[in-house]
Amino acid sequence: MAAGVTIGNITPAAAEPPTSHLIARWSFDHDHDGQVVDDSENGYHGTLIGHPTYVPGKVGKALRLDGAGDAVEVPAELTKGMAAITFAAWFRMDQPWPWGRFIAGFAGGTGALYMEAKGQNLTPVVSLRDGGARADARTFGRIEAGEWHHLAVTAADGQVRCYLDGREAARQDGVTFDPAHLSGGTGYLGAAPDTSANPPKPRGVLPGALDDVRIYDVALDAEQIQGLSGPPPAPPGRNTPRYRPARDTAPETWRGSTRWIGSC
Repeated sequence: MAAGVTIGNITPAAAEPPTSHLIARWSFDHDHDGQVVDDSENGYHGTLIGHPTYVPGKVGKALRLDGAGDAVEVPAELTKGMAAITFAAWFRMDQPWPWGRFIAGFAGGTGALYMEAKGQNLTPVVSLRDGGARADARTFGRIEAGEWHHLAVTAADGQVRCYLDGREAARQDGVTFDPAHLSGGTGYLGAAPDTSANPPKPRGVLPGALDDVRIYDVALDAEQIQGLSGPPPAPPGRNTPRYRPARDTAPETWRGSTRWIGSC
């Protein structure tokens, strides 16, 4: 039975993600001396940069970022030895922005993972890099400023899946990406690392809020993603854009080998 389908007064629960594969979880419900507590058992606590504030969130508390210098630095070595990854987060973008603002960004020795909301239309984009290879998942599904949305990406054995608000938004097989290659670099929540600076500093800070950010060392399936996000919205109607190749950003604006994953 599909998750989120209501029969009578009963709504079947989505599959619970496996806690044994939870590498880090930042719920923002616990703060300790300027650290964002990792609610897993692995101790990957984050360090506050700037002056973020705690506000009511999607679940419990959330972390509000100013869009300028606020961010959370997290240990990039948490991906060491990982062969697969799921990165999932609730986020709220409080205002449109003419260029990308990051939900999270990790850049290691040879790998990188970026999750951002791009442009005035607030288009969610996920980018994966490994050496000279690059893959981008771009959705046409507009997100609304001031509202909470859930974004997740899974990668394992060359298979990449991107989910927006519990619905699969993009997919591609044959992608070159090893999450272990993120280890040893810099990781931020609510920003991406500016690796041209020494030491790296946050760039593209999110003007909004984050809640319940999680990393797993397996690729969660669609039902498990819905266990984090809740059931997806109603299927798109006749006038809603459906899956089609991304075409509104020129490939030459990207460096390396560009592969469009697709869009919803």
